[in-house]
Amino acid sequence: MIKDKDENQNKILSGNNSYDVVSIKTQPSFNSSNNCYNIKEAFKFPELSSAKSTRSLTTSLLRNYIDKFEKTNATKLKEKNLLKMDLFSIDTEKIKLKSKSVPVKENKQITMKVVKPRIKSKTIAKYGCPTLAPIIVGSSSYLEANSKSRDYMEDYIKIINNFPNNKKNIQKSLFIVCDGHSGDSVAKLVVDRFPEIFSSLLYNNNNNDDGKNESIENILISSFRIMDEELVHFEEVGSTLNIIFIQYENNQRVIYSGNIGDSRSVLVKKKEAIRLSYDHKAIDKSEIERVKKEGGIILKKRLYGALAITRALGDYTFKIDGSGLSNIPYVTRTPIEKDDQYVIMGSDGLWDVINEGSLFKLIQDNHNIARDNITLSKFLVEKSVELGSKDNICCIAIKLNN
Repeated sequence: MIKDKDENQNKILSGNNSYDVVSIKTQPSFNSSNNCYNIKEAFKFPELSSAKSTRSLTTSLLRNYIDKFEKTNATKLKEKNLLKMDLFSIDTEKIKLKSKSVPVKENKQITMKVVKPRIKSKTIAKYGCPTLAPIIVGSSSYLEANSKSRDYMEDYIKIINNFPNNKKNIQKSLFIVCDGHSGDSVAKLVVDRFPEIFSSLLYNNNNNDDGKNESIENILISSFRIMDEELVHFEEVGSTLNIIFIQYENNQRVIYSGNIGDSRSVLVKKKEAIRLSYDHKAIDKSEIERVKKEGGIILKKRLYGALAITRALGDYTFKIDGSGLSNIPYVTRTPIEKDDQYVIMGSDGLWDVINEGSLFKLIQDNHNIARDNITLSKFLVEKSVELGSKDNICCIAIKLNN
């Protein structure tokens, strides 16, 4: 494998696009494959004898090829969102040029092939290998104990931009918000343990021998249940759990939201903000009906007069038969569209003073801050304190599109 010292010199530019060479190989022809787009081209290169180096040969070849490729496949590239490609190395194992001695005859065809993203092959030549766009543009987080009102911190967050779980090696991201109550021990444990449980179930699902795969929604429900079962010894300490999981499905980014309790996730679009999660509170009519049907009691707008939320991890004192305290999450699936800008996650300390409408207005009125994703989460937390929040506050801002 030959790599240039200056990576910028490896770039083959065509218009506004940047291409990277994956490998080069000479052969008279090649067979079509399901792993390839219908883009196949073999052509003669009469100037081979004048090439003084591998670089000059490769550069000339690719410029010629890319010009033809972009003109004939512009529509397909646009549909697949593959207008940007990367060049990182040149494999010249089969082509070795030494000054005037060129082992490739003038009339020999050099075959070029564009393959699907992230498909590895040792038998075919690969040029301008397109890569899927990053799963997100960026993310940031900020936490505030709100010391004027609280002398302790029970909010915990975790961001895993490259979430491991499968053999396909396609980027996935996981974001977690936990708001503990009666102590931080459950919340602190959950942010570290839940990713392991979820990752394990995803991996097993992707490697089933019978070929039957569970939906992500069902895997999330199982992950919440298993997580809660591991907390059986926490009788009077509990936590909310709010997660956002983003992955590619058929070249389309998809958001999965799952939550129990009142930590919330909101999708900010170009013209509105919509809630992805559900607040499981003891003042919610549907939750009150569910609790009563299961034999639980709501007193003074609280479950058994104690808990403000009706779904939580831990709190096993309340999880006797017929208590009404549930560990079943509310789960949604949302394909990401072009006008989707952010997902904002936070504990109830944020949402007590900011709703979807005011969040949308804050972002629109402060677009310079919103454009800088690093400062957006901090801005929203500080605005919550300014608006009078009395609770611990945490926020994760996930930027979906530029």
